[in-house]
Amino acid sequence: ITLPSPQQDAAVAVRADTKNRTVTVSTPSGSILDIGSEAYYEGPEPAIFVSDGVDWYVQNDEQQLGAAIPDTGEYQWYIDEGGGTTLNPDVGAVSATITGASWVSDPDAVREYHLSHDGSGDYWQTDSAVLSTPFSVGGWIRFDDMTSFDNTVIGVGGTSTGNRLGANGDGALLTAFGGSSFIRGHQFPSVGNWGFFALNFESDQHRLITWSNTQELADTTNSNGQTESDELLTVGMSMDGGLAGDSDFFVVQEGSLITKSEWTDLWQATQR
Repeated sequence: ITLPSPQQDAAVAVRADTKNRTVTVSTPSGSILDIGSEAYYEGPEPAIFVSDGVDWYVQNDEQQLGAAIPDTGEYQWYIDEGGGTTLNPDVGAVSATITGASWVSDPDAVREYHLSHDGSGDYWQTDSAVLSTPFSVGGWIRFDDMTSFDNTVIGVGGTSTGNRLGANGDGALLTAFGGSSFIRGHQFPSVGNWGFFALNFESDQHRLITWSNTQELADTTNSNGQTESDELLTVGMSMDGGLAGDSDFFVVQEGSLITKSEWTDLWQATQR
């Protein structure tokens, strides 16, 4: 059986053969899922396939369809457009503009795509201010290189800001907030591996929590902080240099902090 071309909210029920109790289902050629011809379902009850307008999924199959993402935070960007230079908000009403970074089709991404940054000025930046103390910001990052001190994950306040989170140069993360005060050694997955970070920022301190794709790595609170007001979020660029790596799914909360349990729920719902 070959499913028809995907259409938004379409559903197809396929009943298994009564003798073999197996149904072989194919998706249309060129489909992102493109499972080919496989014994995809066994059992006496019909398999329900649903479409999001892009592809087909087994209904309630979280491995294929993805767990529901909590709408935690004031802003969320799924980074799923797959082309163009605009990131549309999936929560909130602030879009972002992509400069240089390129789209990558990725079946393991939160929503089928991520952005690749080459370390030489590739970044994306919100089109209006989203960061005022206190604030929370987090997302998925993968480094191609962590040996450079200049490898920026986020900048608070534009491409020329010195307030940033980035690589420490020794395989860990560094936070640089409050002038020349650097906090080094935040544990993060090694080069080539995706990691999730959550930064809670206040006027007198900041807290950084990191995860790999399978477990929590670190939870550290440091005394460095400062008051920020109406700043842009820049992902992949600061005055110290650009990100050599990839970005996927970002969240921001402005004026209050996301709790650790809420961060954990976001990490679990978006695991790659």
